[in-house]
Amino acid sequence: MQPDYTNPLATRPDARGEFFRADSIHEVHLAFTDSAWLQVQPQGGPYGINGQGVGWLDLSRFFAETFVNNGDVDNNKRLNRDEFMNMAEKFYVEWSAGEEEMDVDAIDVGYGNSAGGIFLQGEERNGIARVFGTYTPTVTADLLLDNMEFPDVSVRYKGNGTLLGSAGILKKSIKIDLNDAIRGRNVAGLKKLNLHNLHTDAGYVNDALAYKLYNDAGVPGSRTSYAKVYLSVEDSLADEYVGLYLFVENVDNTFAMDRYGTEKGAIFKPVMMKFFEYMGDDWNEYIRSFDPKTPLTVYEQQRIIEVCDFVSNATDEEFALKLGDYFDLDNLARYLAVTVYLTDLDGILGPIQNIYLYLHPGTMKLSFIPWDHDHSFGQMRGSQEEREQLSIMHPWMKDNYFLERAMKVERFTTRYLEVFEELNNSIFKPENLHQQIDHLAAVIRPAVAEESEEQLKKFDFAVGWNVDPELDSAEKMDPRPTRSFVVHRYNSIKDQLAGNSTGLEIGGGYVPRGIMGNNFMQKLDKDSTQTVSREEMIGQFEQWFELWVGPDSVDIDYEELRWGVNQHLSPFGPNPIQKDTTNNLTQ
Repeated sequence: MQPDYTNPLATRPDARGEFFRADSIHEVHLAFTDSAWLQVQPQGGPYGINGQGVGWLDLSRFFAETFVNNGDVDNNKRLNRDEFMNMAEKFYVEWSAGEEEMDVDAIDVGYGNSAGGIFLQGEERNGIARVFGTYTPTVTADLLLDNMEFPDVSVRYKGNGTLLGSAGILKKSIKIDLNDAIRGRNVAGLKKLNLHNLHTDAGYVNDALAYKLYNDAGVPGSRTSYAKVYLSVEDSLADEYVGLYLFVENVDNTFAMDRYGTEKGAIFKPVMMKFFEYMGDDWNEYIRSFDPKTPLTVYEQQRIIEVCDFVSNATDEEFALKLGDYFDLDNLARYLAVTVYLTDLDGILGPIQNIYLYLHPGTMKLSFIPWDHDHSFGQMRGSQEEREQLSIMHPWMKDNYFLERAMKVERFTTRYLEVFEELNNSIFKPENLHQQIDHLAAVIRPAVAEESEEQLKKFDFAVGWNVDPELDSAEKMDPRPTRSFVVHRYNSIKDQLAGNSTGLEIGGGYVPRGIMGNNFMQKLDKDSTQTVSREEMIGQFEQWFELWVGPDSVDIDYEELRWGVNQHLSPFGPNPIQKDTTNNLTQ
C-alpha cells in the first residue's frame, strides 16, 4: 500500500479537534502477517508464550518490596538473617495486634498495612501487567484509517488491568506509531494513536465523559472519539470486526504545543507508592518512579528532585508558603476537584498511577494531566455508598502525604472549594451529564450491538437505559449505572459544600480482601486450627530464610527473594515456564 494523504486530516495539525470530535466513529483496519500476529501477542505472566495462557501470575515483586521495605535496615536491598527474622517478629506483633494468635482477617489487614500500598513499578515499564511478568512486543502491520493508508506502522498491545482482563479475547487495547518506519507521517498532527478497548467500561461512555469534564473544567486533557476496529491476519482472519474502541489523544510534545504553546518542557507518567518521595540527590533513583516520556535536561532532573525534597522535608510553614512555587495551584485544584467528583480511585486517590505531569519550561511548575479514567463515575473500590458519598476533603485511600499536606494549606483548600462550588453548579449537574450520556449512547449503540447481544445488554444497563426503577431506588446495585451515579454524587457534593455532611472516607488496601490472608494462613497454619501463633510464624520464616539464601551467601538479595516467594509463598506457585532467553521470559 502507498500512503494516501488526500484526506486533509493527514496533513493538518490544526485538525486535531475535528479528528477528536467526541461523537465521531472512525474505522480502523489493521492487517498482520502470520508471523507478526504470532509475535504481537502478549508474553509472560498469565499469557505464557505467544499468548497461550498458563494461568500464572508473578506476585514476587509485591511480596519482595514489602519484605525489603520492612526488613532492610541498612538499605542495601538484601536481608541478612537478623533483618529477616526481625522483620518476621515485626509482622507478628503488628498483625496480631496484641492477640496470641491471628485469624485470616487479622493477617489480611496486617499484611495490607505492612505493604503500605500496591507496588506497580516493573522492569522497563510500569504497571500491574508488567509487574505480573507480562510484556507486549512491537510488530509491523498495515493500517487503513478511514480512507488513509499507512503501510508498515508499529503496533503493540497496551494497558495493564485491561490487558490482563483481555486474555483470551481479540479485543485488546492497541498502540499504533505512524512515525517509526516513515518519518513525518501523522494524522491531524498525531504520530501515535491510542485505541482503548473499554474492557472495564460496559457503557463505553465513562472514559470519554471523564476526559470531557476535565477539559470543560479547564484542565488540559486528552480529547477522544470512537473507532470501529477490524483485524486481518494472513491465513486466519479476514477483516474481523473486533469491536468499538475509544480513540484517546496521546500526551506528548504535540499535546504540549497544543495546550501550553510550546513543545519544550518535560512530561512524566509517574507510578509510585509514596507521592513525591525524596530519595536523595541521584536522578537514577527517580527514573522508574517518574517514568519520563521526553528527554530531560539536567536542570529538569534537578527540579524534580527539588520538588520531592520540598514535599517530603519542608516544614509546615515553608510548605504552605511555597507550594505555589512548585505546582500550578489552580490546575491542581481543578484536576483534584474533577477526580474527586468522579470518585476515580485508581489514580492519584489510590495507588498513585494513571497521571501525567507536565513541567513547564518557563515557570518550572508542575501541572497535572488526566489519563485512563475507565474506572471513573464510582466503578471501583470501596462500597457503592462510600464511592457516592466520598469525602471531598479526605478523598484518598490509605496514606497520601502530598495530598494530606496540600489540603492543610488554607489558600489551596479555599481555591479548591471555590472550584468545586463552580463546577458543581455547572458541568457536574446531573441534567448536563444525562444529556451527554444519552447523546453518546445513541451514537455508539449500533456499533456495540455489532459486538454481541450480551454486550448490548450490559451497555444498556450501564448507561441507565434498562434499569428497574425500584431496584435503583432500593440502592441494591453495585456498581450503579452512570446515569444514576451522577445524581447521587451531585447531591452528596452539594451537601458537603453546604456543610451538611462530611462525606465518607474509604480505607483499606488495593488488593481484594482475603487473597493475602488466606495465602499466609495456608502457609503458616501448621496445626490446622485456622489461626497462626508466634511459634508457627517465626518457625516458617526461619525455614524460608534457609531455603532462599544462596549457597555461598549469608544474606538474601532481591532476586533470591523473588525466587523464594514464587517457590514457597505465592499462591500461584513457581513459574511453570522455565527461563527462555529467546522469549526473554524471566523468573
